[in-house]
Amino acid sequence: ASFLQRESRTRLRDRVTVRGFALDVVTGLPADRVAIVSDGRVVAHARPSRWNPEPAQEWHDDELARAAFVATIPASAFGVGRHDVTIVASRAGGTARPLEHHVTLVVTRRVRPVRP
Repeated sequence: ASFLQRESRTRLRDRVTVRGFALDVVTGLPADRVAIVSDGRVVAHARPSRWNPEPAQEWHDDELARAAFVATIPASAFGVGRHDVTIVASRAGGTARPLEHHVTLVVTRRVRPVRP
């Protein structure tokens, strides 16, 4: 499953890949860590360190090119059902902020098409 859509579906036996970039727009620094949170429960962590020029270009700061992260999580960590998934970015100083983008993930025993 990819988190490019507002609602994604996957099967219980599959893996979910969450990718993006995380930075603190107040301080202008990349996050030190991100938590993938499903229905208020942390299901995985990732460290932003992957190369992605998009945030560096957007905010005109080369330091932000390593703000990208990726996490691959077994769908079973979410469980069967509809889940609200958010990303919480944190800095070493203790500040943690949810990112604006969140999605609904529907985990089923088998995949059915998403209805518009």
